[in-house]
Amino acid sequence: MFCIKCGKPATIGYLCKECFADGKSLFTPKDFTLTVCPRCTTDKEEAVRKAALDAVKVKIASMRVKIVGSAATVDVEAEGKLTNGLTKRERKELHVRIKEKLCDRCSQISGNYHEGVIQARGPNREKIFEAVRAALPARAITGIARRAEGCDVRVVKKGEAGKVAKALSSKYDVIRSYKLAGEKKGKKLYRSVYAIR
Repeated sequence: MFCIKCGKPATIGYLCKECFADGKSLFTPKDFTLTVCPRCTTDKEEAVRKAALDAVKVKIASMRVKIVGSAATVDVEAEGKLTNGLTKRERKELHVRIKEKLCDRCSQISGNYHEGVIQARGPNREKIFEAVRAALPARAITGIARRAEGCDVRVVKKGEAGKVAKALSSKYDVIRSYKLAGEKKGKKLYRSVYAIR
């Protein structure tokens, strides 16, 4: 029996191995839109590369990314197994639309949103302030207010503020209180305040 496409000896049904492999695809390229934050995405190419890996879902042999403006072309070469134990290497092109939008964290920081405040007080206020800044990642702080009595560090998430206050409680006195920050859907929202001295 011979392959109905090329005339070589047929090994899988009416096809040879090569023609059978040509008719099967390892992956179907799906063009997609990738949303990146213009403030915290430092490497657009790497973001496109990671998103393409997630979209393709096969073993990648090589990948080339080319970005022009708000669009990217991803040249993907994949390697994988077909049925009947055959392996195949295949190359396809993905088209990615890049959309810029502030992520939740950057949006909160730009809007001065904060759920917690750490107050550095007392004679050691400068040491406390430096310890707080060292313990918090830069993207956790929405603002710093210097006052006569010390510094107030506004922290995006109350959990982050709580962790720092707990870590410093072994060395300093920590007084926790709550301040009404507003209402959302009829529910009162409170801000955690940690006075450290």
